[in-house]
Amino acid sequence: MELSIATALAALPWLLYWPMLRLWWTFDDLFHQHLLVTGPRLWYLWDAEFYRHAAPKMMTPLLFLSLDLDRRLFGLHPVGFYAHQLVSLSLVGAALYAVLRLWLPRGWSALGSGLFLLGAPVAGTALQLMVRHYFEALVLMAVAVALWVGALRGQERRAPALAWASAAVWFLACLAKEIAVPLVLFLPLVPEVEPRGRGRLFFPYGVAAVAYAALRVYLLGGPAPPSGFAVSGVGWLRLAMALPAKVATSIGGLSGAAGWGLLATVLAGLVAALALGRGSAFRTGAGLALAMAPVLPVSTVFEPRFALMSWLAVAIAGAFAGAAWSTRGRMPRRAAIAVALVAVGLGALVNRQAWADGFGESLRRSAEGRYFVSMKAGELVRRPAGLPAELGELRWFREQYLGLPRGAGWFLDDLYLCLHPETGPVAGWDALSRRMVDLTWQVPAIRHRYCEAIRWRAPLRVEIRAEGAATSWDLGPYGEGQYDFVWEEGTSALAMPRVGSFHARLPSDRALRVRYQAPEGWVTYSPDLTVDLARSPLFRWSR
Repeated sequence: MELSIATALAALPWLLYWPMLRLWWTFDDLFHQHLLVTGPRLWYLWDAEFYRHAAPKMMTPLLFLSLDLDRRLFGLHPVGFYAHQLVSLSLVGAALYAVLRLWLPRGWSALGSGLFLLGAPVAGTALQLMVRHYFEALVLMAVAVALWVGALRGQERRAPALAWASAAVWFLACLAKEIAVPLVLFLPLVPEVEPRGRGRLFFPYGVAAVAYAALRVYLLGGPAPPSGFAVSGVGWLRLAMALPAKVATSIGGLSGAAGWGLLATVLAGLVAALALGRGSAFRTGAGLALAMAPVLPVSTVFEPRFALMSWLAVAIAGAFAGAAWSTRGRMPRRAAIAVALVAVGLGALVNRQAWADGFGESLRRSAEGRYFVSMKAGELVRRPAGLPAELGELRWFREQYLGLPRGAGWFLDDLYLCLHPETGPVAGWDALSRRMVDLTWQVPAIRHRYCEAIRWRAPLRVEIRAEGAATSWDLGPYGEGQYDFVWEEGTSALAMPRVGSFHARLPSDRALRVRYQAPEGWVTYSPDLTVDLARSPLFRWSR
């Protein structure tokens, strides 16, 4: 029976997410392949110089080892990478079930594991090869917990060996992804009847923590430098207050009644877990806090993977609460099972909506990437979904790795059409047919409609300042609407909040335009602005 349940849970990701096998490279995939192809052999395990100057400022060697293994097995054919992704998810389901069985009956253990796999955060994260290390870290964390419990329950003679093995596996999990680091703070709270000897058995984790810190210092030169949107002062408080709502939105998705129903069921499960006593309440609260705290600094723009550990904590707490309430007589067993089935049903509905949204975006990125590789010189893609850095890696793959002719390109803002009255063939994504189509015959109408909507004399205000290594900005005067930074006549563009700060300096050698689109549909641009914060830490322009 145990093997049958574990096998069913391992098969669930294939049932839910098999269409990912159709995808091509998306998001940061080609950036990672670029590093693996051009870097020294096995640089991710030992080369501090490469880490500090070429690689991303994060220490995730097991991610690169996993991707490098795929590259050597499958070449640069994505289907093998995505199959590996599904295998990793399958192992998560089976490992989580095995760990929950240390405390819970079969049914409630299967519920916790299955509910996690059905989560909207899992559906959104599963599509991205660049975050496979989240799942592989979860598998290693599950093994570390199982070994730790074995040390607590085992014979006096075997316990130290199991504790050392647990610490070693936790160390590997940290090398996969930093989400594993907080586990060392939660392990002392693992529910066991007999707590004697925990301090002595915890010593290997102290050794592993020191080794991990030393390796970070060696490879990165210290703590990883901050990246993404910068936060300071009262901004931290606002970000912390907004984080629970962002996590809840990611868990519930945007699927209407099913999402709200799932959130209500999740909240009821958390309340049930908190009501089981101080020990359960403390573990539930600590689990949620340790899940959310590491993502706080990067939560300005919230990604599905940022809610992954919170959803894991919720799924586990719900399984424990259901088992306890049904066995202690606080709730009839049939009622507890009914609530569990409702949670699974609502989770499945939300999962399918989250998957459809995420898969649609990934399918578009895949189609645009494949199309770009096949383009001829002079052909353009209109407003692809990829970010500028992602598109730059696509150009590297086409021109440097595959050796195809230069000259194919894209534009991310239709200002390009206004500034270039004559363009070659243009293609773009068609949402209805879900494929790339020829837009060349539509370009004159698109150009006329867009250029006529530009109000060149509309008021606009730009303030950009240097704050240490970060860049902050304040755009106006409009409170509503969308602002963008636009470079190179519309070839490159990024959506930006009206007020914000980023852990990077604006390039001084590229002229910047600020774009504003009003809710009514009209658009205005600044002229080309030369922003050199190295020369002057404050730049202002207004019209």
